[in-house]
Amino acid sequence: MSLLHDSIDGKPAGRTRRSSDRGIGEMIVRRYVIARLYVALSILMSVFSIIYEPISIHSQAMSSAKLPDFLFFSAIVVCIVALADIFVNDFLPNKYKFKHAYEYRHIVYMFLALISFSLSAGLLITYGGSILVGRLWLDGLVAALVAMLDIFARHREHSWRSSTH
Repeated sequence: MSLLHDSIDGKPAGRTRRSSDRGIGEMIVRRYVIARLYVALSILMSVFSIIYEPISIHSQAMSSAKLPDFLFFSAIVVCIVALADIFVNDFLPNKYKFKHAYEYRHIVYMFLALISFSLSAGLLITYGGSILVGRLWLDGLVAALVAMLDIFARHREHSWRSSTH
């Protein structure tokens, strides 16, 4: 049995949600749910602690970095889109789907990586280093990895579909 394909029918591996009214082009595939949930929640909690906990180390470090407020609020919006994608496309019944978040999932996670690296850049500029930088880099790397794996899996699915028709 391969990690990429099921051994019985050669279809791409991964848990799928199928509905009788969806064709193969409309199949919703669950991928990396735990990693996606970790990244979205971790970055969201970091941003909330920066904005709403003025005594937190995150807030003190970022206030002296003087990063634009737009960065924090865009992080909240992107995290909410990522969490809505996870909730709707992975956990709700088949009749519900958040199609645009699913189709552009790789872009959402690349934005999360960019936001995480931007926050760490603000810390590096201000302090020259902090323990928070490592955690933000980890979040950014996991988000970028999820985006890359999602792109490769979509390519593999597309290749499999075009070879069966």
